[in-house]
Amino acid sequence: MRVRELLKGLDSSKIVDVKVHLVGNGSSRSGAWINLNLKKLNHFTKNFQYKIYLSASSIVDESKADEEALAYIKKWINAFPLGVTFYLLAFDACYNKDGSLDSTKTEFHIPNQYVWDLAQKDSRLETTISIHPYRKDAVIQVRK
Repeated sequence: MRVRELLKGLDSSKIVDVKVHLVGNGSSRSGAWINLNLKKLNHFTKNFQYKIYLSASSIVDESKADEEALAYIKKWINAFPLGVTFYLLAFDACYNKDGSLDSTKTEFHIPNQYVWDLAQKDSRLETTISIHPYRKDAVIQVRK
């Protein structure tokens, strides 16, 4: 593959991708979700953004969104030589100052636990957690 050619001669154990985005809709019971307003046709800009998320993650069948997004990431990772590390990003929801969930401002949510679980199954993956500071349990989440 072209990526391996470009990296030839480099120590792959020193190569790190610190920002690997994952998207999903909970199809695998991951807890991930996408704001339903993104799917509404009367929200043209949001709907266009939603279609970009799907396309960028190679999601064709929304009923298998988690699985297809993960398969795409694994395909991409497999293009690199062994030893490269990838930091998979969780993405917390938005919260109001009172600690309540603000689902209207949250475009998508990728739970920390989901990302952690995926990283435990693949030695090339590391977890990058996401904790919104207004969460009522933010301190507890940090200490987990």
